[in-house]
Amino acid sequence: MKIEHIRVRHAIDYSPHHHAYINPYNGCPMDCPFCYWLDDPEWEGRLQVRDNIVEMLRQELVQWDAKERIYVGSICDPFCNEEIHAGLTRQCLELLKEHKMPVLLTTSATNRIIRDYLSLLIEMREQLTIVVELARPPFMKAMKSGEHHPGIENANLLHQNGIRTWTTYAPIIPGVSDLEGVLNVLDEEIPVYVEELLCKEGTTQAERVKKWVKQDYPEAYVTVREMIETQDYTDYNALMKKYERNERILNFPFRI
Repeated sequence: MKIEHIRVRHAIDYSPHHHAYINPYNGCPMDCPFCYWLDDPEWEGRLQVRDNIVEMLRQELVQWDAKERIYVGSICDPFCNEEIHAGLTRQCLELLKEHKMPVLLTTSATNRIIRDYLSLLIEMREQLTIVVELARPPFMKAMKSGEHHPGIENANLLHQNGIRTWTTYAPIIPGVSDLEGVLNVLDEEIPVYVEELLCKEGTTQAERVKKWVKQDYPEAYVTVREMIETQDYTDYNALMKKYERNERILNFPFRI
């Protein structure tokens, strides 16, 4: 992956839903075949490091409403491997801590950063929510082989230290996703947000998903291909029916 260092004009951006976001980086190395950012032709193969984002954030927070929630990580994983070297997310979090602002941070949590930053995250626990995204292909496959899932381990660690922790396990793909396996090893007090596979035939996501499933889960290929072609979510709906009384299983958007 190509690493680019850039400077930005401002630190805080707004999503289409008018949420205030900070992205210390732009890009993601996970290569998830179902990622909606694949619609952006410049998304893959690069990670931009926003070298001056801490400086810009410090300036912008001077007149910022401290009650407005800041979301960290919409076009990046704030705890990506590059953070180990650059430390931009940590510096941004320290500023947000100083201003006592409510923060929701989204990460795959697959490396050592959660443990490295644990003392800071504990200090912020009254203002912080961390969302751990668990549907990451390498670790979904590892779980099926009985191996550990670092995202689940880190989510449990955060929860055990009193940090408000949510998870996502989306999309649910029949024959691929193991929601029951996740629930069995994830702390029972941590909610799991789920949704169906939202991609249509002819899109980049559809072609990537079919290729991935055919290679890694050949027994599920026909089911997944037909689901994409027909947009028939019978399997997903049946799974939701199974868990309808399970208060841990939630649908988007986040219940903030």
